[in-house]
Amino acid sequence: MKIKSFKAEIRYNLMHSSTEYCCYCNDVKTFLSCCKENHFVTFADLDDETQDEIINKEVEEYEAWSKT
Repeated sequence: MKIKSFKAEIRYNLMHSSTEYCCYCNDVKTFLSCCKENHFVTFADLDDETQDEIINKEVEEYEAWSKT
C-alpha cells in the first residue's frame, strides 16, 4: 500500500473516531493521567500539525511492527 493512501486511510479513521487525545502531550486518553492535565479532545478537534504528528507516529509504529 502506498504511504500516501495509508496516511489518508488513517486520517479518515481517526477523524471519525471518538478516541480522545490530551491537548498537552497528544497521548490517547486512558483511565490513568498522561501528564497530570485533564483536557482532552477528539482527533478532529486537534490542529493540522498535531494531527500530522499523530498520523506519522501511527505509520512509524506500523512500519516497526511490520518488520518483525
